[in-house]
Amino acid sequence: MMDISQDHRVFDNRECLVFSQAGSLQRDHIPDCLRREIRLKEGSRSMGAVRQGDTQWELPRVSTHFSPGPGDRLIDSQETEWTILAVDLVSQGTRYRCWCRNLSLAENLKQSIVIQEATWQQDDLGVRVATWEDRWTQVAARVQPLQSEKYLLEDVEMWKQPFEITLHRALPVTSQHRIMYEDQLFSIRQVEWTEELEHLQKLYVSKFDTYSNQEES
Repeated sequence: MMDISQDHRVFDNRECLVFSQAGSLQRDHIPDCLRREIRLKEGSRSMGAVRQGDTQWELPRVSTHFSPGPGDRLIDSQETEWTILAVDLVSQGTRYRCWCRNLSLAENLKQSIVIQEATWQQDDLGVRVATWEDRWTQVAARVQPLQSEKYLLEDVEMWKQPFEITLHRALPVTSQHRIMYEDQLFSIRQVEWTEELEHLQKLYVSKFDTYSNQEES
């Protein structure tokens, strides 16, 4: 842990933040928050090594009816989301100091996806038909193609193109969802959950194409 007594902090302007507790949809506004960039040599035992996209936010305790903790999020006036990795008290216990990471920047999440959710209804013939609606939009992500997989369907050679999608925060995604990216649709094969803040949620998805004459790379 860095020596707080020798910490001569230089802050940006005061700002009102939006606080979102992990696992909750409720949002609270916190005025009079201070931000300071973290020098690369700094860090905390809970946070570990400082990375690009890390910063500190100080929140006044008198303005909060909750205690921020790891996994909670702060959203600034630029709509940047900061994930809290560690919290301690400064200014004689009057302010929370939150060590935060912009996961989209730190993990190079430059793509944007839409996650759609299915609503099932029966048509006139009694067949269940899905209606898809946007559930989460403009989700920061990294979309990476994996090695193509070949299989046979009724003696027709098919190629299944899997992708790994890393999300900037955990979302309750299930098989009742699908991904839209660059006007293409992807079905969800597997959701990888993690409780470790520094390891982001991953989705394993597939886009199906038929190439009877395609050779395996």
